[in-house]
Order: sequence, then structure tokens, then C-alpha cells
Amino acid sequence: MGASAPQAQALVGETRAIWEDLSRRTEAVDRVEATVHEIAQLGQALGEAVVTQAAQIEQVYRDALVATRFVGMGNEQVRKTIGATRGGTWNLFAFLMCCTAAVLFFDWFHS
Repeated sequence: MGASAPQAQALVGETRAIWEDLSRRTEAVDRVEATVHEIAQLGQALGEAVVTQAAQIEQVYRDALVATRFVGMGNEQVRKTIGATRGGTWNLFAFLMCCTAAVLFFDWFHS
């Protein structure tokens, strides 16, 4: 039982339409696959950037700890210097007062 010519013509047309639809869908799937591949590459690059930034943040944190320790040591040295300077300033003041008193005494004595 063969199909008549119009039925065969309709069947060929329907087959051609299905084939074109399948071709379009295949092209769409290929585009989606390429997009997914690009997204995967971007995700990998982002992951690598995050790892690099994490290492940089750790280094900055360690550097900040070292700097904080040095600032603390510097503050302690400043406190010691201020304490030593106070004593030295008092001694200088006393010496200048003694010199002034001596000059006044010698001026009085020789006049």
C-alpha cells in the first residue's frame, strides 16, 4: 500500500519542516553550550582572582600586625624619651638658675 502523491508530498514537507526545526534547535543548543563554556571559563578566572586576593589580604594582614608591633615599640621609646627629657629639662633649668644667680652675685660683689 503506497501513499498517494499528495500524501507523499505532505510527508516530505512535514519531514523537511521537522528537519529545519531540529537544525535550528541544534544551532540554539550549540550557542547555549558555547555560552555555558564561557561562563565556566569566567567562573574559573574569578576563582583564581579570589584565591590571589585572599593571599594578598593575608599578606596585608601580616604586614599590619608587624606595623602595629613596631608602632607599639615606637610609642614605648617615645614615652622613655619624654621621661628622660623631663629629667634633663629640669637639670638644665636648675643649671641656668644657678648660673643666673652666680652672675647676679658676681655683679653685686664687684659693684
